[in-house]
Amino acid sequence: MNDDAQAKSDADSRTLSALLMVVVVASLILGLIAMILPGVLGIILVVGGLAWFGVLHYALWGWWLGGYLRRLEEAETEQSDS
Repeated sequence: MNDDAQAKSDADSRTLSALLMVVVVASLILGLIAMILPGVLGIILVVGGLAWFGVLHYALWGWWLGGYLRRLEEAETEQSDS
């Protein structure tokens, strides 16, 4: 593995670790707020459901469709080259 690939891998793992810590801290804070103000629990559930819908939307359309379009473009490029 060359140095550039190793540096990118290290940066990716640091980014993932930081994102995970943010999610954990935010969850703890929201949990404390929900215990103090029980009415906030419904809002948290609605916002969480919308966030889950956004993640699902990204996974199905953003990631999957992006890969599909890249493969389609590569096939068209190969077909036009021959």
